[in-house]
Amino acid sequence: MLLSTAWGSCTVSARVCPRTMLWPQSGGASGGAANPQAQASLGIAYHTGTGVKKDDVEAAKWYRKAAEQGISIAQFDLGVMYYRGEGVRKDDAEAVRWYRQSC
Repeated sequence: MLLSTAWGSCTVSARVCPRTMLWPQSGGASGGAANPQAQASLGIAYHTGTGVKKDDVEAAKWYRKAAEQGISIAQFDLGVMYYRGEGVRKDDAEAVRWYRQSC
């Protein structure tokens, strides 16, 4: 599944694969480094309530993990959460910071 989000002149896209959502910490059944794409996918799942109960605090947690590893869709969506005050305190400056990092 391909997710795209547009903000001004910036469009952020990410592929979301349900199988990768199973391994956000270990990188898969074989172990290894954290999987930032899976972390972003979990953020999306919790933010939208897809396959799990909608939980904005949990969504922000997973978006942040992925965003700090350079995943642009997570950076953008974390910015949206700061702008709206969903799962985090409303903070326009923090929203702009994450939006800028996503492009």
